[in-house]
Amino acid sequence: MRRLRPWWQERETEVRDEPAEPKSSVRFGYAREEDLPDIYDIETRSFSPHWSYNSLAQEVCHPREYSHVLAGKLNGRVVCFTVFWTVVDECHVLNFAVHPDYRRQGIGAAMMDAVLRRMKSLDIRVVTLEVRISNLTARRLYERAGFKPVAIRRGFYQDNGEDAIVMWRDKGMA
Repeated sequence: MRRLRPWWQERETEVRDEPAEPKSSVRFGYAREEDLPDIYDIETRSFSPHWSYNSLAQEVCHPREYSHVLAGKLNGRVVCFTVFWTVVDECHVLNFAVHPDYRRQGIGAAMMDAVLRRMKSLDIRVVTLEVRISNLTARRLYERAGFKPVAIRRGFYQDNGEDAIVMWRDKGMA
């Protein structure tokens, strides 16, 4: 088993996880400031409303002990990213996106595997997230990763009042 460095050392050097599938050449590690333009491009193509550039920059450039931004790179280009916060032994996935040109290629599943490996290394017990009820593709991805729907947040999304499904995964879930 590979021993990981403390989170503050990982941010100083590029951390590369092995891809979920050997044929995949996507590499995952903590995002850096130079990744922000690609991350923001993915963000604006994926979400409405989307996070501001400054909000993403705050997460990437001014990391706090609980804040993490992982990016997946293919040939030096960021093709996916996720933002998650950890508090004690719990994690909340705030943002999870794959560039539209790279969807349906297993990259989202590989990124989720990288996130869950990171959770294991941080000894996280519970991971939670919200997903739009209409986003069937994301819901299937999360279910395959062991997340279970546990609640509905009525009118959660401000752009159209759509409900969110709260999904939950704990250590005991496959």
